[in-house]
Amino acid sequence: MNTTTNPTAPIETLQYDVIIAGSGAGGLAAAVTAAHHGLKVLLVERAAHCGGATARSGGWAWTPGNPLAKADGVIEPRDDYRTYLQAVTGEDYDSERVEMFLEQVPHMVGFFQRYTPLQFTPGKAICDIYGKLPGAGTGHRSVAATPFYAAKLPKHLLAILPDQYRMTSFWGMGIMAGPDLGHFLNAMKRPASLAYAAKRFAIHLWDKAVHRRNMQMVNGLALVARLLQAADEKGVEIRVNTAVDSLIQDEHGKVCGAYLHTPKGRILAHAERGVVLATGGYPASIERRKNFPRNPTGQQHWTLAVPEADGSGLTLAEQAGGYLDARGRSPAAWCPVSLVHFKDGSEGVFPHIADRAKPGIIGVLKNGRRFVNEANGYYDYVSGMLQAVPAGEAVESWLIGDRRAVRSYMFGFAKPRPIPLALYTRYLKCIIEADTLDQLAERCGIDPVGLMQTVAEFNQHAKQGDRKSVV
Repeated sequence: MNTTTNPTAPIETLQYDVIIAGSGAGGLAAAVTAAHHGLKVLLVERAAHCGGATARSGGWAWTPGNPLAKADGVIEPRDDYRTYLQAVTGEDYDSERVEMFLEQVPHMVGFFQRYTPLQFTPGKAICDIYGKLPGAGTGHRSVAATPFYAAKLPKHLLAILPDQYRMTSFWGMGIMAGPDLGHFLNAMKRPASLAYAAKRFAIHLWDKAVHRRNMQMVNGLALVARLLQAADEKGVEIRVNTAVDSLIQDEHGKVCGAYLHTPKGRILAHAERGVVLATGGYPASIERRKNFPRNPTGQQHWTLAVPEADGSGLTLAEQAGGYLDARGRSPAAWCPVSLVHFKDGSEGVFPHIADRAKPGIIGVLKNGRRFVNEANGYYDYVSGMLQAVPAGEAVESWLIGDRRAVRSYMFGFAKPRPIPLALYTRYLKCIIEADTLDQLAERCGIDPVGLMQTVAEFNQHAKQGDRKSVV
């Protein structure tokens, strides 16, 4: 048996069928499935809380042909999905993987619906991102975890469940895309929406006072919470603050266990069926990020992922003889972000997922010109920025909006009325405001002539109701 040398003798030796490293959606789903089929499973998480990047995400999954759609009477031919994926991926289309994906998706959704506490909400009105491409759908191709109140979750699970991600919450309370978000955006316009939002927030304040955390589970946090509950109910042993130090291989190279680093010491854990590395990517690794475009030092990008997403699992796989397949059009799922500096000295990364396409908001470069259709997906926004910014210049852009737009919709980290705008312009200073466009351009470092021309052209096209303003 070949092992990596460990100077510290293990404090105990354990035996499992499967060891899973990482507690995001992938790791937890693998753990639940293995345990459901009778295997003895150990799930280890390096951080103090489970969930990884999944807990910070919107939690939606693209699941064409899922049983919830069929239950609603939406039955699409599988060729539509193939056509759409071929149009999106082009020469990167992998027929074998696509067929396996399309075959397994309905079974995956059905499995969790039937055998676990995880229930899904269908994305009835969520269209495919590239709606003009052949085969694109207009709804029922996505699912997300159904929101729930976590008061009945066991305390030992709440202890390892992270709180709502600060940057995408409303004072620590998660809001789900769809009707939930719609009520908050319309709270100052519709009495019913105001009552809904007030009730949700009142419950949140009570939870923060009594439970010291958010208890209304939505988005990726709801997905993680339900998967944790399912894993716990099926007997999965879950250990946090536990990292895989090295993998163990037999004389044939098969991975058959791992050395684990815990607060109490080193553990030797054997795995009869193998080890699953579900540790995410490497967005938090400055060194590995150097292969990103326009990123020579590794510090030109910011990530929404947790600090543990540093490629440690990838390193373990490489040490065991694996390699990173870097083929494909992009090494990352791009998303435009902005930094928010809080008064306690911490820094937050805000994802501009929903605000770019709102009425009255445009994106411009340093020259003051638009460079992309802001209504495109966030991946396309960053791809357009990478292509449009001249070599040697910082890859950055500015979202520009008038006061009516800023107060009507979310604008970066800023919340719409009735939350005071001064909180974001004067206190946190994450939004720059000015009385005129040329003053705004000067404060941002944007070419004032280019910005004024861009706004004039955009407004003129908007008044005429044409689509010439679409880049």
